[in-house]
This record gives sequence, C-alpha cells and structure tokens, in this order.
Amino acid sequence: NEDCDNGSSNDDVGVNCTTQCKHPVCGDGIIQTALGEQCEPNPSNPDCTDQCILKPTCEGVAVAPEEATRNGVPFGSLIEFNITGSNADTNTYACFDELSGHPSTPAGLCTPFAAGENSVSTSMICPDDVYNKDIQVVLTRSPEHPENDQSLCPKVSIRCISRCGNGQLDQGE
Repeated sequence: NEDCDNGSSNDDVGVNCTTQCKHPVCGDGIIQTALGEQCEPNPSNPDCTDQCILKPTCEGVAVAPEEATRNGVPFGSLIEFNITGSNADTNTYACFDELSGHPSTPAGLCTPFAAGENSVSTSMICPDDVYNKDIQVVLTRSPEHPENDQSLCPKVSIRCISRCGNGQLDQGE
C-alpha cells in the first residue's frame, strides 16, 4: 500500500515521500533529519523519546556558595545552581524536586534552557524548615510531568543552618 510516490525524488531524509512510498512520520524506523528527528524510538534505544528526539542528559550540578554543601549557609541565604546537560534545547527544563515553601507543582520549580545553551543557572533561598536536604535536579522536556521524560542529575546535599539574630529560635541554635 503506497501512501505516496514521487519516483526518483523519494528519499529517507526529506519531508516528501520515503523510499518505501510512505509519508515520513516519527516512529517509522527512519530518522528524517529534515523533520528534526534525532532518533527513532525502539526498545534498544531508551534515550529516544516518542517525539523522535534524544532525551536530555544531565552532566552535573555546581552550587555556589560551596559552603552550602559543606558547612552550611544561614536560613534565607541565596543558593545558586549551575546545571549542565547535553541534548538540551529550548524545550528542556532543569527542575528541582518539591521543596517545602515552594509551589507544589513541579513546573513551579523549573527553569528553561536558552537556545543554543547547554547550561542553565537558577537559584533558591535556603528554606528555614530544612536543616539538611538532598536536592534532586532533573532535566526534562515535560515540566508538568517530569517523570515521563527525565534525566536525573547527581544529588546535591544542601545544609541550611540557623542564623543568630533573625528573631526566632531556629533548629540548631
């Protein structure tokens, strides 16, 4: 059954008709680069999404100040994260796991990558109800449902410590 037939113009990289006389679609077993496909989904390629693009891969998370991961920073301090990845595009987001005091939807904790960039910077305030917390960052193209398409970054252990003089008795004081 032919869907199309362009004779000698049929090809497997274009947007017209494949060499099997089928309209090119994601999942047909042929990587059509002219359609933006990077891969074809199949059980032997778990890194390919059902949109025929490679899943983003997290390469690392850097934290500033570094004291936040060692000796701790006072509650209310700004902690900056620089997250690097590969296969990232403008549809890729770096998302924190849910943290107390932050929006309960995962998308509220996500920062998009910019076009042409393979790193993103974001920040959080050290929550005053967290003393030691493992922060999990994921890269995803589905910020509303990151569990559907995610790459886990290495966990980062953040220490928030009490701050004398803030007018309240914090944990650790």
